[in-house]
Amino acid sequence: MPGFLAELRHDEILRENHWLDLRTTKGRLSWQRLWKSLIQKLWLLKNIARFCYFAGGYDAFVFLYSSSFRTKYRFVKFNDLFWLRLLGKTVVCHIAGSEGRPAYLNGALFFGLTDQSPESIVRVTQHMRNDNRTVEKYATYVIANKFTAYFFRQPVVPVQLVGNAVQVDAEPLPPPTGNGEGAVIIVHGPSKPVAKGSSEIGAMIEELRLEGLNIDFRVVSGKTNRQVISEISCCDFVIDQMYGDLPLGVFAAEAACLGKPAVVGGYLTKEQLISAYDQCGVPPSEYCHPSNMKDAIRRLITDADHRRRLGKEAREYVTTYWTPRAVAERYLRLFRRDVPSDWLWNPNEQDVAIPVCISAETSGELISSIIEKLGEAALCLDEKPAMKLRVRALTSSASKKGMGSMDIFSQVVTRP
Repeated sequence: MPGFLAELRHDEILRENHWLDLRTTKGRLSWQRLWKSLIQKLWLLKNIARFCYFAGGYDAFVFLYSSSFRTKYRFVKFNDLFWLRLLGKTVVCHIAGSEGRPAYLNGALFFGLTDQSPESIVRVTQHMRNDNRTVEKYATYVIANKFTAYFFRQPVVPVQLVGNAVQVDAEPLPPPTGNGEGAVIIVHGPSKPVAKGSSEIGAMIEELRLEGLNIDFRVVSGKTNRQVISEISCCDFVIDQMYGDLPLGVFAAEAACLGKPAVVGGYLTKEQLISAYDQCGVPPSEYCHPSNMKDAIRRLITDADHRRRLGKEAREYVTTYWTPRAVAERYLRLFRRDVPSDWLWNPNEQDVAIPVCISAETSGELISSIIEKLGEAALCLDEKPAMKLRVRALTSSASKKGMGSMDIFSQVVTRP
């Protein structure tokens, strides 16, 4: 963040604190109170003027989720997106992950809630819906995930087309020489272990060890990016997560840069992935249904040729489509408003409801509890009745046990 914006944000924090103190302090109406209120209004106008003056020196602005002022200062209505659009600037908002999923489908969000009651889940979901609608209203372009565009109604640019920029080394790293015991080295780097299914993944590794497979399993958590990359460079392959909707997320993409393949679990079918990645092709990984994840891990352990081939394909993909230059060129087209019609995708066409960072059973239980206590309207999908039906269908998984609970996601996605 430029120094000026950091300074302005700090000033807004001070102003907001003063404003909240004034609003929450009980007292009779007085000239002193009116004067303090007027000071707050003038302070806000000053900061808006400063921001607009700063913005005048740029043509385009890119926001990741929560980087906009409006997400920090809702109460005082400092909506920087509004002022940028008023000034005629190009505004690109990247909302392609947890920030676009309802809380009942999003383990990364749900497991972090202190209050996990249906009421709390709905409040968080409503907040997210309203925020996405604000972004949609003011952004020139929204970059969204085709599988998490639940609340958008206007055309978006799919993240599947734009890609995620990753730093690619000049040469892929050679396969590791081993740990001295001939074990296959596997790295798992969960940012949020519960949401990534780390305990389930660990249990699978133990079961594979009991089968007699020689495995060196390394969990890298709470480390710097440099340390994580160092661990990846020494492994045979990585395991990303149990319940994902991207064949190559950030961790798996970093591994791909080094020529290391990834096992990724998720509920998407092969056909759904091919349809979503119609522009650049599906990023190569061992993407599989969660119930088949142990088989996918076993295959990469026992089939060294397949492991190396998949790592090579993944690296070729990121070196072709996801280099900083390649992704920057697509952003430049957005900045210039030179966007081909086939870049735009209608989010009303989203035809799947996928639990991410959470099992279908747990998600189904949450949805059932919300509907039972608060009604279907609490799902916040009344404007998308077809999507609401697909979300409601997830409740069937909550009433089933064992492998049968996965029937509604029965098709396994694995590479030949």
